[in-house]
Amino acid sequence: MAGGRSGLHLRLVDTLHLGPNRAVHLIMVGKQLFLVGAAERNLTLLTEISDPDLLGTIQAELAPPVTGRQGGGKGFADHLKGLLNGGFGEVGSAPPPDVMTPTQRIEERLMKYRTHRGYKSDG
Repeated sequence: MAGGRSGLHLRLVDTLHLGPNRAVHLIMVGKQLFLVGAAERNLTLLTEISDPDLLGTIQAELAPPVTGRQGGGKGFADHLKGLLNGGFGEVGSAPPPDVMTPTQRIEERLMKYRTHRGYKSDG
C-alpha cells in the first residue's frame, strides 16, 4: 500500500487507477490524509480521512526503516567523508605525508596554470 513519490511535506501514499485518465490518490500532508480524484485535467478533493487507526497504520508503513548503525557499519555519509578527506582509510585519518590530497593536487594544478599564464600567486 505505502509507497509512491514524496516531497518534503507531501507524500503520495497510494493510487487506484479507475480507467484512462481517471484515478484516486491518497495523499499525506504532514499528519493529514486526503483522498483526491484525478480526471483528464481536473483534480478534486474528495475527502479528508480522519480515521486514527488508518492514519497510524499508514504513518507506520511510511516511517523510514531503522538501520542499526551502532554495529560499527559505516554508512554512505561516512564513506563520502572518507573520500572527500583523500580516500585514505578511516574517516578523519590523514593521508601519508608523501601523498598529496585531492585538494592539494588541484591547488598545485591551479598554481601551475597561473604561473604559466603569467599570474602571480595568491599568497
